[in-house]
Amino acid sequence: MLIDQTQCDACKLLLHPSHPEHRPSKGGGGIILLDSNGGGWALNHYAGSGVYLGWMALLTVGHKEQISDLDSRELMSLGTHLQRVDQYLRDYWEQVFHDPIEQMYAICFMEGLHDQISGEPTPSPWHLHFHLIPRFKSMDQLMREHQLTGSSGINAWNIYKAAKRADFPVEYIPKEETIRGLMVYLAGRFGALLHLG
Repeated sequence: MLIDQTQCDACKLLLHPSHPEHRPSKGGGGIILLDSNGGGWALNHYAGSGVYLGWMALLTVGHKEQISDLDSRELMSLGTHLQRVDQYLRDYWEQVFHDPIEQMYAICFMEGLHDQISGEPTPSPWHLHFHLIPRFKSMDQLMREHQLTGSSGINAWNIYKAAKRADFPVEYIPKEETIRGLMVYLAGRFGALLHLG
């Protein structure tokens, strides 16, 4: 293992979901444990830089660093969870914002495992997780501006820059109450408990 489990922020989140760093006011929103059958997945609202409402992280409950580390139950439930998060977020956006999600990006970089400082490996403090990033209809102009103008605008590869734009939809800037509302909705749809800070 490249990441010391005691230093892994994902493991800390799963062990202590009520820690102040995991509160919705910090961009988090608690944790939803998705599998009562031992499938091994949890869902939280991502709290990293450039995040916006609906940007989720699907993470393993057990400390795993690679997709090849997943057991058969984790692998089988991964596809189901990706599909459900996609559908439930689409349903939520239609009901609350009337702004359809046109695309759901699912990304697993884990680049931190390869980062180095002065030749020493400095692995990411997060174990295996997938970013689930919605692209809304209202983002069309932001997402295609660079194609029309030749600028280095927002596209799928740098979508994290979208929330920093002055013309980004203000209702999608994360706030404690909107994150909590989304997480309560998702927990209800999954039929799971939401562990909040």
